[in-house]
Amino acid sequence: MRRTMILLLVVPTTTFGPHAYADSAMLHSRLRGQKPAMAAADLLGVINAFYKSSPYQAAFLTCGFKAMCSDAIAQKTESARKQPRFSFRRNIAFIIYGGLYNGFFENFLFNNCFPVVFGEGTDLVTVASKVVVDQLILTPFLCLPAAYIVRALVFRSSVRDALSRYVSDAKKDLLWKYWLIWTPTQCLTFSVVPVHLRIAFIASVSFFWFILLSTISNRAPVKE
Repeated sequence: MRRTMILLLVVPTTTFGPHAYADSAMLHSRLRGQKPAMAAADLLGVINAFYKSSPYQAAFLTCGFKAMCSDAIAQKTESARKQPRFSFRRNIAFIIYGGLYNGFFENFLFNNCFPVVFGEGTDLVTVASKVVVDQLILTPFLCLPAAYIVRALVFRSSVRDALSRYVSDAKKDLLWKYWLIWTPTQCLTFSVVPVHLRIAFIASVSFFWFILLSTISNRAPVKE
C-alpha cells in the first residue's frame, strides 16, 4: 500500500505527460512481488529518467521544495530563540528564488550556456574557468542579490533598500561563507557530477546553504 502511494505521487508528478498514470500502473505491476532493494532501484530509475527528460521541471520542483524546507528550518530555529510567528511571505520568497534561480536559471546557465562558452571538458583549466566565473562574477553580482530582490518584491518593499542590505551582509560575512561552501562544491559540480544530475547535486548542498542564507538575509540589521 505504501509503495503504491509513493508511485502515484512520484510518477505522475515527474513525467508531466498524458501517460503518467499508465506509467505508474506499469511500474507498480513491475514492482509487485519484488524485493525492497529491487523496487528502490526501479524507483530511482524513474527519477533518474525524469531528470534526463524534464530537466527544467525537475530543477524547479527540486530546488523550490528544498528552499521551502530550508527556510522553514531556519524560521523554526529562530522561533526557538525569539518566538516570532512563521512568515509565509518569507517562505514563499525562498520558494520563488529557489525554484526560479537556483533551479530553472542555473540549469540553463550551467548545462546550456557554460558548455558553449567554456566547453564540455572536465580538465583542470575548463573546470577552474567555470568555478572562477561562477564564484567571482555571477555570485556577488547576480546570484546573491537576486535573493534579496525577490524577498523585497514579495514583501513589497524597496529594491534599493534590499540591495543596500545585501551589500552590508556581503561585506560582513555572506560572501566569504558562500565561497567557503561553494568553491569546492562547484569544483565537483563541473568535474565529476553527471550533467543531468548537477542541479540535484547543487540542491542537496544548497539545502544547508539556504538555511544559512535565510538566517543571514533576515537577521536584524546592525545599527551603526
